[in-house]
Amino acid sequence: MSWNEIIYNILLSITASFFFWIFTFKISFTKVIFAKRLVKADNTLTDVKKSYGYRLRFANVGFRDLIELTMVVKLVINDPTCNHICFLDISNSGQQNFMTALPSIITYKIKKLSNIRTLTIYPSDSMQHELSKKKYPPKIRKLSRKGKLQFRDIFEEYGDNVTITIYVYGNDKTTGARKMFESKHYTMHDIEEGDFYGSKEIKIPIFSRKKVKIDKLSKIHKKIQV
Repeated sequence: MSWNEIIYNILLSITASFFFWIFTFKISFTKVIFAKRLVKADNTLTDVKKSYGYRLRFANVGFRDLIELTMVVKLVINDPTCNHICFLDISNSGQQNFMTALPSIITYKIKKLSNIRTLTIYPSDSMQHELSKKKYPPKIRKLSRKGKLQFRDIFEEYGDNVTITIYVYGNDKTTGARKMFESKHYTMHDIEEGDFYGSKEIKIPIFSRKKVKIDKLSKIHKKIQV
């Protein structure tokens, strides 16, 4: 093999690798977007706990499926000296395969599998335990010790200093790469009372991922009871 052939093969390999990288990571990729608002239902759910928290919707608007999903929800009380962090309980609200896969927009178009999910967030036992310690205000401690502390009590006490953040982890079905997607830091101003409607009917254009209207995920029907 001549030097010209060797150089040609090297350049060809580099070019092929470059275009594969462009297609895999820049054109055909996974992308999860989150609704702008949390929803507080105006009654209670019975699927997991009697006390109801908040709901949030998110969608995979990328071209590849996410599999082996893991969701983590973190409540942070911003303190001048240090941040108090609590991890919250979650529920898939009865939707099948919620914890296993998040279809891409392509899969939605072809197989009609919804690429939108609704996550339900509950106060956790660990949160009740943490907020029952002496360093917290008397009202918060009293409710926590009885296991009756709700999100509204925390917001009433700390106001804008409380944030809720959702993290979605999943494996890219094509490359196997583990990815993490983070929501905004939701505050008391990002909560509305009502319920989502038409969650499985929202259609996000395939070629408009950069112009996705996140408000579509946040639409709330204030008359529907869960």
